[in-house]
Amino acid sequence: MSIALKYGRTEIVLEPRGRELPVIAGQALSLLPWELIGEKLRALVPEGRRLGLLVPDGTRPLPIAALLDELAPAFDGRMVTVFIANGTHRLMSPQEIHRHLGVWAERFHVIQNHPADAFRFRCVGTTALGTPVELRSEALACDALFGLTLVRPHYYAGFSGGRKILLPGIASKASIQANHSLVLDKDPARGKDPRAVLASLDDNPVHLDMMEAARFIPIPCSLAHFIYCNGKVADVFASFEDAVARNREMFEVRTDEKYDALVISSGGAPYDINFIQAHKAMENAAGGLKPGGDLYAAMECPEGFGSPDCLEFLKLGSIEAVTWRLREEFKVYGHTALTILLKAKKFRIHLHSALSEEHVRLMGFEPWDGRTLPELPSRSPSSPRGGWFISRRGKEARSRKPEARSRKPEAGSQKPEDLTQKTEDQVYRLPNPEP
Repeated sequence: MSIALKYGRTEIVLEPRGRELPVIAGQALSLLPWELIGEKLRALVPEGRRLGLLVPDGTRPLPIAALLDELAPAFDGRMVTVFIANGTHRLMSPQEIHRHLGVWAERFHVIQNHPADAFRFRCVGTTALGTPVELRSEALACDALFGLTLVRPHYYAGFSGGRKILLPGIASKASIQANHSLVLDKDPARGKDPRAVLASLDDNPVHLDMMEAARFIPIPCSLAHFIYCNGKVADVFASFEDAVARNREMFEVRTDEKYDALVISSGGAPYDINFIQAHKAMENAAGGLKPGGDLYAAMECPEGFGSPDCLEFLKLGSIEAVTWRLREEFKVYGHTALTILLKAKKFRIHLHSALSEEHVRLMGFEPWDGRTLPELPSRSPSSPRGGWFISRRGKEARSRKPEARSRKPEAGSQKPEDLTQKTEDQVYRLPNPEP
């Protein structure tokens, strides 16, 4: 039996020795017809002659050009400005923008967010937790805003999309840092606030702060919340809450027990364009891994870490040192370094990537050749005491003759750490040796 894992724009093939690998899969996905998606999308566009159109950057897989084609009738008679809501991500090149927006890159004025350019932002309020809500002044000068957002599990905001296209999407550096600093725990040894975690919203300070910030928008603002899987748009919702509920139905899997080892992929490009993006797959799968367990990860990361800040903070060498430094001056990707060190402390992580061996070991990981896996026993234990997970990315994650399993979580019955989030990631489960 062989297993193909997405790796950048290619794939790697594993040949595990031993018995076949069962597959844990989420709910079967039913795609809404594209024509209906277009109708629902156009119905969400707010009125106003000067329309600010907020779109994610190239790290999100939404087919923005095709969606803009569907919106074309709604653009008639309007002055449209496209805001690429890249938050703290690097700016897109002109070639990348043309690929991202298609013909619309020439028809509309396009503005990318540059959070350090303080003169480009206007403050519209301050949240209860102290975050200044500073947004692009050009966006606030429009008659209305309309955002295309992708909702999926997020490792500290609970879920991405929705309000995130405003903060951090078109927000200033001061706003982003104030909001993201809410991820820190009061105890430096713990590093991260246990409420600011994957798939958690109810008492998540980062999420609640973002939601309050969105309410300060002084002009009409409508957001489209997309569900995306297997390389296709599945549905679109007017409500963030409805999109989150659909995500939970599709992607959350309750595990009977935590497992001893996992092998994962981020799902290939663009999810593993850099380690900051790719490591989210580790968060998605780690809920099913026992403390001290082995995590084998295939993530190409051709653009390295994705930020020099991440590397700078990793060189501090400890969770406590990183946490104190973040309290002195919070940097978004310093927090990413913190989450990396927290995982390295909890698990044994083996990484196959384009990163140098020096950088892999700096994170507390071990280099992995992307081919070799521990030998499997000839028979499986009678109960799922351990093993490996695979979260399938539809037909793109291929295993031959898998034993498919699906379990829908009971509403309200699980804690975030009990879940394996599967979005676009691939996580394989193998049988564990006999005790």
